[in-house]
Order: sequence, then structure tokens, then C-alpha cells
Amino acid sequence: MKRLERMTKQELLELLAAVQARLAELEAQAQEAQAEARYEAASGPAGEARAKGHIEWKKVNGCGPYAYLRWWEGGKLKSKYLGKNPDGGQR
Repeated sequence: MKRLERMTKQELLELLAAVQARLAELEAQAQEAQAEARYEAASGPAGEARAKGHIEWKKVNGCGPYAYLRWWEGGKLKSKYLGKNPDGGQR
């Protein structure tokens, strides 16, 4: 804590920005893990072939972000809604 007392305002602002950026990264990782868990739960019984795809986060009419599972099947891009970001934060 004594180090903080010696820091200038500019140094404190830079530290704050770095901490906020890291917290945003951790939140994004947690959201991705939640979306993956929802995907696993929605994929069907164990042993059933699962579609290969990716999670896409989208805003709809300025709201969201919302998680969608996206994959190709039969030459068409399919999607399945997985859920909204629980805290409404940015993704």
C-alpha cells in the first residue's frame, strides 16, 4: 500500500486501466465458459454426436450481448440461442 501512496495520478490511472482491462478479460472468459456449459447442456444425451461450431455473441436492437451457437449443416449456417449475458456487460 505504501507504493500506491508514492504513485502519481498518471501512474494510478494507468494502473486502473490495466486492472479494468484484466477484469474485462476474466469476465469474457467466464461468460465463454457459461456459454460452453449451456451448449453442452443443450447438445443432447451423452454419446450423441454433437455439432461442431462456435459461440458467437451478438447484440440485437442495441440489447444483449446474446450467445448463439453457430455451425454449418447441409450447406446452411445454423444457429441456436444459448442465452443472454447474465450481467448485461460487454462482450
